[in-house]
Amino acid sequence: PITCNGAFSTAWSKTMVGYDTEDRAYALELTFNYGVTAYPRGEALRDIALRLRQPLLDALTAAGELGFGPAESNGTSMHLTGPDGYRYVLLPTPGAEDAEGRSTPSAVAEEPFDHIRLRVKDLHASIE
Repeated sequence: PITCNGAFSTAWSKTMVGYDTEDRAYALELTFNYGVTAYPRGEALRDIALRLRQPLLDALTAAGELGFGPAESNGTSMHLTGPDGYRYVLLPTPGAEDAEGRSTPSAVAEEPFDHIRLRVKDLHASIE
C-alpha cells in the first residue's frame, strides 16, 4: 500500500497550486487518482473567488481562450464557469482600475485567493 498521508491501495499524486509558498499564501490541493477517469461533481463547492492581478478584460479574454463560459456580472464581480463545471468569481483588487477600467499598477492583491463558498446542510454545526 501507498502510505503518504495514509494507506491507499492505488497510486495517486497531488499538486499544490498557489501564488507563493504554502507558509506565506493560500494554496489549492489538486489530487489525481490513477485509474479513475471521472468523479460525480458534488454540490458543496459553490465557487472559488480570486482577486485579479491583471485588468478584467485581459482576465476574461484569457478565461475564454481556456474554455470558460461567458462571464456574468452581479455589479461588483464577474462570475465564470470553467470547462469542468466549477464556478469562479473574479473580484477587482481595490484601487486596481480607474473609472475608465484602466489598471493601476500600484494596486496588487498580495493574496489573490479571496475566498471559497461552500454549501452546508447545517450552518450552526458547520461553524462549531
